[in-house]
Amino acid sequence: MQKRWKEAENIFKKLLTIRPNNSLLLTHLGFTQWKLKKTEEARQNITHALYENPGNLWAWNLYLLLLPEAQQRRWIGDDFKMLLPVLGALASKRTEEIWQEITSVRTDPFTRQVLKNMHYLLEEAPQEIKMDPQDMTSKQLSPWINEQWGYFHEMLGNRELAARHFEAVLEALPDNAWIHARLGWVYERMDNLEKSKQHYSLFLQKHPQAFDVSFRLANVYTLTGNEAKTIELYELIATHRPEHDLVLNNLAWLYLTAQDRQVRNLEKGMELALKSVELNPTIDSLDTLAEAYFQSGDRIKALETIHKAAREVDYPPNRHSYLRKQLLRFRKGEQDSSPPALT
Repeated sequence: MQKRWKEAENIFKKLLTIRPNNSLLLTHLGFTQWKLKKTEEARQNITHALYENPGNLWAWNLYLLLLPEAQQRRWIGDDFKMLLPVLGALASKRTEEIWQEITSVRTDPFTRQVLKNMHYLLEEAPQEIKMDPQDMTSKQLSPWINEQWGYFHEMLGNRELAARHFEAVLEALPDNAWIHARLGWVYERMDNLEKSKQHYSLFLQKHPQAFDVSFRLANVYTLTGNEAKTIELYELIATHRPEHDLVLNNLAWLYLTAQDRQVRNLEKGMELALKSVELNPTIDSLDTLAEAYFQSGDRIKALETIHKAAREVDYPPNRHSYLRKQLLRFRKGEQDSSPPALT
């Protein structure tokens, strides 16, 4: 706020040593480096922010501002130089200047509405968004407008329209991987898992280190029953995120309960479950550890762990029935039985 960019940069760097993969902190750091004209460093941090959260609107706006001029023209069109000051004001969150920039820029009504909607979202006022017409894919619009219209529809829960607009972006920019990430998420929420898997995979071919999309693809593999691919992907993620408790827990659960017994590995499951609980003792990680103890033949520790989970950890009321069934299963001692369904 005081425009002391160098001091801000140093503080955000320190914060990132504590939370090194936080999308918001990475965006703040990239923003200060953009202000300091450290373009390459800013690009790296904004890209990392989007790897953690592809839906980060502030980071996406900065990403466009940091693109080389030729790519900005492909995204935004011939008026890109006229729009860059407005996008810069939006990225800087200069509230007192943004509305003046938006209302004074000489542009068409669709572009102006996109800018207004971006302002409403950044000001956390999504109820002000206007989507008229709802579907603009038939119009000759820039990829940037289609992408933004898709984003707004996504925020409002209009998933089919969001997908339609993102697909229109791909027609204009078929080599752009980031739109595959957005389409993967939209199709996943529409339960079109095959399309989701296809788009996530295409994105990861160009950005294999992207955590959020890798994690989501692993979830899609789980939902489609591809246990071997899920384990393979979780193992890859765990090499980069060895302290991520949810990744370790999910991988442990698969090693313990996979339908395909050939991919089960009790020893690895126990090791991962213990580490996950050490990092973050949630209802899920304690349940997984109890399962590991049960399968290893230690019913006492299994019962102690499930009791600990029920007594000491917060969990939603609908989980109570599952925990009771799991407790009864441990008491019976039938190691070949499967865990109850989590419903």
